[in-house]
Amino acid sequence: METDMATPQMICFDWDGTLIDSFDKIASCIFTTAKQMGLKKATKPSIKTKIGLPFEQLLEELYGSVCSKDFIDEYHKVYDAMPVPKLFPNCVHMLNTLRNHGILVVMVTNKSRRSAEAELVGHGILELFDSIWVAEELTAKPSPLMLHHAMTSHQATPEQVWMVGDSSADLHAAYNAGCKVVLCDDVKIPPWIDNVERIDDLAEILKLVGDKIYQ
Repeated sequence: METDMATPQMICFDWDGTLIDSFDKIASCIFTTAKQMGLKKATKPSIKTKIGLPFEQLLEELYGSVCSKDFIDEYHKVYDAMPVPKLFPNCVHMLNTLRNHGILVVMVTNKSRRSAEAELVGHGILELFDSIWVAEELTAKPSPLMLHHAMTSHQATPEQVWMVGDSSADLHAAYNAGCKVVLCDDVKIPPWIDNVERIDDLAEILKLVGDKIYQ
């Protein structure tokens, strides 16, 4: 797909499923919490289709009417007790290379700040992010609000910003913010969204940014 390949000033990254391979852990914690609360067991494929949604919406679509606060509180206890998931290959190299070439690295996630920052600290990469924007403090993707705040904070225009993600929520948030989109999963792209690239490996972001960086 032909897209504008101008070098970005800032790249915003989703976290779960984009930089960190956390789906199995998330699904396991949802299974465990649902069982403890006497709820039916959702299937892995059904959970996969909901990842990227605000967590309250994910719960409603999986379980219907459920006390989201109780579920989320218990979910966090289960999640925090499990090991930190692995980063995807080439994640740290890619982030370091972008920063070394003066490109701002930002996180825009529907995950809680507590969980996201704990995992960043666990991998020793918290300092690689110039800022972190979380849904609980603003509005969850697919709303573009977190991207708007990130752009305002770093004085970047939509034309200077890329959004890298793995879900429909990431795609639509970027589109609504006017940013280029880079997808690392097989997300269906509506025909009216054309400023999109797909990648299979995080290292490919460096090649998209420019041959000078991809060395």
